[in-house]
Amino acid sequence: MSWLYETDEDMKDALQKWIEDEFKGEIIKKDQAIVNIWAEIINHVETSACYKRRAFIEWADEDVADPWIIATAKVNKLTVVTNEQKNIGLNKVNPSKSAKIPNICEDFDVRCITLREMLRELEFRL
Repeated sequence: MSWLYETDEDMKDALQKWIEDEFKGEIIKKDQAIVNIWAEIINHVETSACYKRRAFIEWADEDVADPWIIATAKVNKLTVVTNEQKNIGLNKVNPSKSAKIPNICEDFDVRCITLREMLRELEFRL
């Protein structure tokens, strides 16, 4: 299992502290390949006629995790797990004010599944 996270010593939360103290898996850090794909994703949202300018402004904020998650998954051939719903009506006639993870994953050939699908694939049982 792999994780992506950034550190800022002054802003550690409980999850980050747990990751540092307890997590034994691989931690993926940002590298130039991820930054390059992030830039491609941002450019795609900006230039696609399917999105309004507001979608670009939202995703271009470097603190927004969605494009970083997709870029990291693309570079490392990982699957994105989200419960965000795909915008099935996405079109140029009525552009969307927000980009959705499943749509952008599809545009960048990144596998994207729901939490329920992940649990099914892992054969999770209670």
